[in-house]
Amino acid sequence: MPGCKTSYAPITNYCSTCGRSFTGGGEDVQEAMGKDVLDNPELVRKLLNELIEEKKRKGEL
Repeated sequence: MPGCKTSYAPITNYCSTCGRSFTGGGEDVQEAMGKDVLDNPELVRKLLNELIEEKKRKGEL
């Protein structure tokens, strides 16, 4: 994302760091995020598992 310098895969519609839309459409960011979660539950599960493992490695969990 140009504003916050976060990089994402082409299938991503919004930036989870700053909330900006990559599509430039008028869709509300929360609606877009909700749609992404519903459309890609396996991706969300994978990302959550990666975050949990990272926290375990750091001793935060």
